[in-house]
Amino acid sequence: MLALWGQMLRDKSLIISYIDELLVNLTEFFRNYDLWQKVKVDVLKIIGYQNELTIWHAGCSTGEEIYTMAMVLKERFMLHKSKVLATDLSAKALAQAIEGRYSNIIWDKCAKSYALYNPEGNVDHFFSREEHSFSVVNQLKKNIRFQRHNLVQDEMDEQFKIIFCRNVMLYFDSVLKMKVLKVFYKALADDGFFIIGYYDMLPYESKEMFTLHCLKTRIYRKNLNYKN
Repeated sequence: MLALWGQMLRDKSLIISYIDELLVNLTEFFRNYDLWQKVKVDVLKIIGYQNELTIWHAGCSTGEEIYTMAMVLKERFMLHKSKVLATDLSAKALAQAIEGRYSNIIWDKCAKSYALYNPEGNVDHFFSREEHSFSVVNQLKKNIRFQRHNLVQDEMDEQFKIIFCRNVMLYFDSVLKMKVLKVFYKALADDGFFIIGYYDMLPYESKEMFTLHCLKTRIYRKNLNYKN
């Protein structure tokens, strides 16, 4: 599987033909609620004083993570000064992320996860409900730019205060991980935060690139002493 994945990432013709069928989109609203609590009370406290918050959701899938972060920013009164880039390799996943509409089948799980994150909050403020689906309110979409992007093949010439790449590198071997980690290192602002999935494993060679900020929630900072 890893060999096929690596071949697909390097061969654009294979990507175009099969990517939407083979990608597994592992995402949900407020997944790992303790991470979002940490982002709200710690990460945003450290960098939230700045005039602009630039955020990159790399491998954003169908958008649940993007809108989760938007809700956190809204609760911290920082949504208005955020500039968010959401990228994914799957055009199908990006289309749903842009629409921001989800089946009512997952509503109960969404509401439960939000309640764990913020027992005092009201998740209904962030969505409009319909008979068979629910959609994020337009306010959460205002500062988000969507773009199709291949982490292995494409460069990133922007700088971000926070980079999310959660449950994407699970599919990469060490060589591909190092390649994309160098992209993230270059794109991360000097005072920025790099956030990975709970089960993502960073190669040993990457330990000089990032320093651990919080082990439990897998949050890292940029190591300015790293010599690329």
